[in-house]
Amino acid sequence: MARLLSFVIAIACCACAVVAQTPPAIFEANPGIGGGGSQFKDSPHFRVYGASDSQADAAIKELEAAYNCLVETIGWRSSGLSYNTASNAGPYYKMNIYGVSSLGSAAGQMFSDARSGMSYLKVLKGSLPDPKVTVHEYGHALTYHERLWVDQTRTGAWWETLAQYIADLYMTSPACEKSRAKFGQKEGRTIVDLIRVIGGSYQVIVDGSAATGNQYQAWPFFAYLTYNPDNYPGLGQTAVRDMIRKYKPKSNDDPLFALARVTTTPVQTIVGRYWARMANGDIGHKQIKEVFMSTRGRLNQANVEGSSGSYKGKAARQPRYMGANIIPLKGSGAITAKITADMAFTATFAVRGQGGATRYVDFENGNGKVSLAPGEEASLVVVNTPKNLIPYDAFKIPTEANRGLSYQVQLTGATASPAMRTSRISRDTTRVASTITTTTRVTRSSTARPAAAPSLKPPPSTSSDDDLSSLHEPSSPSASPPPRKRKRAPPSKLPAVKKSRTSSPPSTPTAPPPHWEEVYKLTQAMRATTIAPVDTMGCAVLADRAAPVEVQRYQTLTSLMLSSQTKDTVTAVAIQTLKSSLPGGLTLESVLATPETRIDELICKVGFHATKAKYIKATAVLLRDRWGGDIPPTIEGLISLPGVGPKMAYLCMSAAWGRDEGVGVDVHVHRITNRWGWHRTRTPEETRKALQAWLPREKWHEINALLVGFGQTVCLPVGPRCGGWVKKERIKKEKVEVVKEEDEDEEVVTGRRTVLRRAVAVKEEKDVKVKTEEELEDIEDIGLGRS
Repeated sequence: MARLLSFVIAIACCACAVVAQTPPAIFEANPGIGGGGSQFKDSPHFRVYGASDSQADAAIKELEAAYNCLVETIGWRSSGLSYNTASNAGPYYKMNIYGVSSLGSAAGQMFSDARSGMSYLKVLKGSLPDPKVTVHEYGHALTYHERLWVDQTRTGAWWETLAQYIADLYMTSPACEKSRAKFGQKEGRTIVDLIRVIGGSYQVIVDGSAATGNQYQAWPFFAYLTYNPDNYPGLGQTAVRDMIRKYKPKSNDDPLFALARVTTTPVQTIVGRYWARMANGDIGHKQIKEVFMSTRGRLNQANVEGSSGSYKGKAARQPRYMGANIIPLKGSGAITAKITADMAFTATFAVRGQGGATRYVDFENGNGKVSLAPGEEASLVVVNTPKNLIPYDAFKIPTEANRGLSYQVQLTGATASPAMRTSRISRDTTRVASTITTTTRVTRSSTARPAAAPSLKPPPSTSSDDDLSSLHEPSSPSASPPPRKRKRAPPSKLPAVKKSRTSSPPSTPTAPPPHWEEVYKLTQAMRATTIAPVDTMGCAVLADRAAPVEVQRYQTLTSLMLSSQTKDTVTAVAIQTLKSSLPGGLTLESVLATPETRIDELICKVGFHATKAKYIKATAVLLRDRWGGDIPPTIEGLISLPGVGPKMAYLCMSAAWGRDEGVGVDVHVHRITNRWGWHRTRTPEETRKALQAWLPREKWHEINALLVGFGQTVCLPVGPRCGGWVKKERIKKEKVEVVKEEDEDEEVVTGRRTVLRRAVAVKEEKDVKVKTEEELEDIEDIGLGRS
């Protein structure tokens, strides 16, 4: 009887560990966790300390929405429960969130209190309203409270991948739509970085290597498991959570071994199909597909070399463990391929039709065949999928996992694209980009409690708590600006255009121009053939993604202020020079502490550098005194800054705040849309209003980069390279009058006539003084050149 009683008790205790108890509606506060404080704001599941009312309200709404979706809907273990017990019976405590003024180079950190087993967050006050920071850190907390990945070094780098996935899931997924609506939160924009994911697809699937790691970008693999477009058993909404719950306790396995316990489908098959679908941006995530369609021309897929139907993977880009080569093909009709390799692999034809329909054809024994219908295109996807899983620590990848797959391909009916198409512009872009270091976010600790992952060697801490931190800013080497051979004077006959200093009301809806969707899709297709300067050096991509979010916003604004009358290649180097030369990097504080003359010296290669230096200094003072050290969160506020006009304001709102409140219209968008006959407008501001009156709002974010890059590489002001891509009857022909050909183009569109004017005054090695009729109010008003 005693033995039987013990057995029953054991079963009952086991049940306690897995069966969730009904939690209280309002959790108990615990100010002892993280230090507490006298200034705080409560919600049912969270308490926010040390923040303003608006910051605390914003953080509470996004965290309560995240809790409602992730815990109450999807079923992650509550952050109100202690790590120290597997029981879900309680007690339940509110999670403490601390708004702080400084975290070193981090924007947010997750900590754990060893005594209570509770987690808490420290987030920069300005970053509290940003789910890319706050929900990311909350993702660390959920991982911690699920327990089984803690203290397992081979899960280390995956903590960051998982936190990124959770942030994006909260912001974009249909699963969280009701939760966001319940707390008044709008759908956010995806944080996907396809340039790193697809351009670096050959890397180990999650790679934590210093400087080159992808742990912050690899999260779409988790999204694929969640959306499960191939209907594999065991995958779906709870698959990622279950990769923790089915992790073998204290095994130090990497998460792929846990995935093997979640589903009966081999991990190799799942990874192979994930990469095949990534070739089309087709993993079930709507926004990722949209981003793919607008950026695929910028993706580095130069994975093979060879010709005449015989190719091999480039040695430097051979796919590592669970990595892939995605190889776009040019061909039609029947295509066959035979692959030989020195290791096991998975190969697939990824096919996409004109309407967006996709299909996938797997290889058998290295042989594949597909028949393309008219309008279909295909990619060959080769994935390194060894027969047996390799246990690996992503921070210290073993030789076996880091070994590239050596393979050869024999193709008939199609040719591979061994390299990206390049032009003078894209070669210039590549040359300058090679001097600019892309920053990555580094975590101090992701696995250990209380010790940090040994490969990261964090500085000694006076706290006994564990911290899981992200968004750190590594130092960046300086880049020398390219030599400037000549200066150009602006045309004296073109007066500055005065713009309104206030934003205009929403445009009255009008009917869209005929055939605009066809023209738009053809433009995307042309755009996909080359990399433009805006893709790698545009103002939207120059901010340090490792920096605190308010610093990123400030760097984006500064980039926009420097970009007027200046090539992207020059703007990019100027920003890098400011980052490397100012004490503490390009921050509001460093600009405030630096004399205007020194800023002018550092940006001397950009157009109108003296005026821009004055505006940058004046703006810094206003941001400090009137805007609490951050950039304004409204169009009106941005336009109130010296040197910022409507174009900059709308682009800044989109790039810095993630809110598309209008179309950013520069000279390229203005020129091209008028050339197409979409409207007859005289100024970029008129073009913005005309576009907003009919262009679907979901395209407001992408159209600027799409048409700027299109204007830089294809639809040039003189000698456009559009060729026969766009049918004549689809685009209204405009009369073009060329006054003088030089390097920098300027234009005025009047009625049906587009007049292109070129600067003709050229002086060697000397600054050109520009005289205007009156004081300039807006950097955008300096001439009408490209910005």
